[in-house]
Amino acid sequence: MKGSHGTTILRPIEHRDARCDNVTQPMARILIVDDNMDLGALLANAFSERGHSVTLHLLGRDALSAVQTTPLDAAIVDLHLPDIRGTEVLAALKAANVPAVAISGVFRGFVFEHQMKEEFGAKALVEKPFELASLVLQLESHLPGAVQRPATPVEIPELTLSEEVDVDSAASGPTEAAQAVANEREALARRRGALADLPFSGRQVWGAGSNARPATGQQRALPSLGPQAAPLKNTSVPRLLAAAHQGKVTGELRLKRGQVVKVIWLDGGRPVYAASNVAAERFGRHAVARGILTADDLLTVQELAAREQVKTGEAMVRLGLLSVETRSALLHDQALQIIASTFEWPDGEHQFITRKVGKPDVLPLAISLPAVLLAGFLRVPLVKLRLRLPVDKMLSPAPDPVFELHQLELTPAQARLVMAADGTKSVEDLVSLAEMEEREALALLEMLLELRVIEPRAAGQNKRIVLV
Repeated sequence: MKGSHGTTILRPIEHRDARCDNVTQPMARILIVDDNMDLGALLANAFSERGHSVTLHLLGRDALSAVQTTPLDAAIVDLHLPDIRGTEVLAALKAANVPAVAISGVFRGFVFEHQMKEEFGAKALVEKPFELASLVLQLESHLPGAVQRPATPVEIPELTLSEEVDVDSAASGPTEAAQAVANEREALARRRGALADLPFSGRQVWGAGSNARPATGQQRALPSLGPQAAPLKNTSVPRLLAAAHQGKVTGELRLKRGQVVKVIWLDGGRPVYAASNVAAERFGRHAVARGILTADDLLTVQELAAREQVKTGEAMVRLGLLSVETRSALLHDQALQIIASTFEWPDGEHQFITRKVGKPDVLPLAISLPAVLLAGFLRVPLVKLRLRLPVDKMLSPAPDPVFELHQLELTPAQARLVMAADGTKSVEDLVSLAEMEEREALALLEMLLELRVIEPRAAGQNKRIVLV
């Protein structure tokens, strides 16, 4: 539910107590103040999952109005706001006797923590990145006794990833090789039923419940990911992954566009794997698209996998079509492709499941989030990268980056390009100065923007309030 000035109010999903037939009431009224919409929404979702009623404000002045007009039980306040000092909000909460936890990626250490507690009444100063689950429990420990009752977990909607979608609605279309395999597979499926390609395609990934797959008609009728799903049009998958890093989320990021459903598993905020219901993104077809297998090889692999009830990758290894090492590398590449394919989604919906629902039985991605994003943007067509980064856009360092420069693991040439983004140069200038191809330079700049390492700087733009 949207309020004025970008305000978001999240009501808890109504759920019934197992001991009676009455709908449980919200546990507490939580105020979240953070100008990072994605991180704020992630925090709001985590509290809403636990039954709380949450109001999110992106501006400090709106939060001050809420403190004066809305009954509140607790609050989380980012110290780095674009319009006023975060400490002004803390002071107002202190005067209203509302317990608050301050968060910051800029102000760190004992001195600032002592000041936030003694002068502004904060219960704690939590530095970014933080453990989302720990922050939730920490704030709940300061709630008034009347609302400190155990949480009733919100039911997670069920959905099974199955091979019902032949073309990704977000992509330009399958390759000729993938289309050839699709045709062969459809003929084979008519003879003996659909075969699973992903190692965990037969597993229920949308919550607990029956292992039976929903009928195709039921699945295609699914209107949404669930009551807590949010639109993608005001954000992006890279920004959502950046927010997950700041909250060190363990769980799932679920994405849906049309009939295409994709899931990114997270462990401590780091993407560890991804899966899709797009036929062309299945492991076997991915191997064909990469030139590892022929279409005939894939049919042989599928027959062995079906007969022996083994995973497609294991069947490939048994047949000597690829080594264990190659299989691991291919799984890694497949996950990166699935993640990257969502970077261009202009619409759709997303949902974070911050409780640990399940984990795929595969080797996790072994690269950092910046590397995942850079690899993803390198797969975006050059013409689209140019549209995303107009040549006249001025770029400068952001005051509250998701990653510090030393955490990005940049090459010397990449580091020099980052240092050149000092607010005096346009994208066109930076690309001209870059010691790399245009695609790599634009992909790097896009990754840095999504991680808030750099930010657009308009002429005469007011600087943020950063003093406490």
